Amino acid sequence: MALPGNITTITVTGTFLSPAGTAASGTVSFTPTSVLTDTNGVTILTEAPTTAQLSAGAFSVVLPCTNNVSIRPNPFEYVVNVNVPYTAQAAFGIALPTTLGSTVDLSALWPIPVPANPVNGIYVVSVNGQSGSAQVAPYNLSGTGAATRYVGGTTSGHPATGTFAAGDFSVDQSGAMWVCTSPGTPGAWTRVGS
Repeated sequence: MALPGNITTITVTGTFLSPAGTAASGTVSFTPTSVLTDTNGVTILTEAPTTAQLSAGAFSVVLPCTNNVSIRPNPFEYVVNVNVPYTAQAAFGIALPTTLGSTVDLSALWPIPVPANPVNGIYVVSVNGQSGSAQVAPYNLSGTGAATRYVGGTTSGHPATGTFAAGDFSVDQSGAMWVCTSPGTPGAWTRVGS
């Protein structure tokens, strides 16, 4: 797959062994959750899987990072399918942000659930344990259009540190949702439903 030169990539590696400890055979495929385009709308990667064939039980594949500023949508995920004898791994989703470096082993990525079927073509993308916030693109239904951000969870209550924008939201471990109603550090927050 030839990618434009301004696309940041990451090499994903992995090794699979049989129960006897010998090199396994099979494939590992990575399918983006959306068609990927550049900032001009030109398709650079379809939703077709990129498949890596195991060689001596190992694979290596170069993929676009999932938080490229030159790719739309940003961010996105990959769905990973492992087709290797003696493995019972169901398909799982991964994020490959630039913060992982230039190479990552598949075994180091925490499996996250495969996205459900989208509602009106929209997925909610997991941040996969990365710090920061996830930009949620508005669907622009009549009367909407402002972006909001899920800024992460807290143990209890709204975030107490950091700088936030109006519309940011957080969920604490009791399940309470909080919305920032006035921007600031940490801003003014209101508990939803109270």
